[in-house]
Amino acid sequence: QYDRAVQEFLHYLDRNPKQLRYTQERILSLFNEDSGPVILAEVEKYIQQSEAPSFELLQIKANCLKKIGRFEQALLVHAQLEGLKPAHSKNVPSGRELFNFANEMQRAQQLEIAVSAYRELIAKWPRSPYFPAAQVGLAESLVQSGKYSEAIASLNEIIAANRNANYVLRAHLLKGDIYLKLLDQPQQALDVF
Repeated sequence: QYDRAVQEFLHYLDRNPKQLRYTQERILSLFNEDSGPVILAEVEKYIQQSEAPSFELLQIKANCLKKIGRFEQALLVHAQLEGLKPAHSKNVPSGRELFNFANEMQRAQQLEIAVSAYRELIAKWPRSPYFPAAQVGLAESLVQSGKYSEAIASLNEIIAANRNANYVLRAHLLKGDIYLKLLDQPQQALDVF
């Protein structure tokens, strides 16, 4: 029964691409312990039958993958989404999908995935409006992961290369906090401040 419901929702989305949020909520509301793999299989089957999967279909797939804890695969789909645009939108800034996904993974304490997503955005979209925020997010995720030396190196890159005073200030503050609160090196912290 789940498979038929998912098929109906996806057919509805094909006819009404602006109804992504509604369709996605309805599909995700069907998830339980047993239905997740069935729902994901139906979404994947529908995508395979499409000549060129739409942004909307791939976003549903990414959210299904997240729902069942397959975060690495969700990251790959979010990277795919960067090359597409939603049917209802004219311009989508590059890096948006990866940035939002990385933030979500950081909040969910899926820090390895968050770090990977931030790094991919930084490597592939250096002109993205999300680039400076991704640099800070990367550093914060590294701190949360206990990788202080990597975080400090990342923060040094922000300080050296960024023209946005807000991000440079945040980088200095985070770097000082690492030295003072996490590494117990007050003199290093003082040098930063």
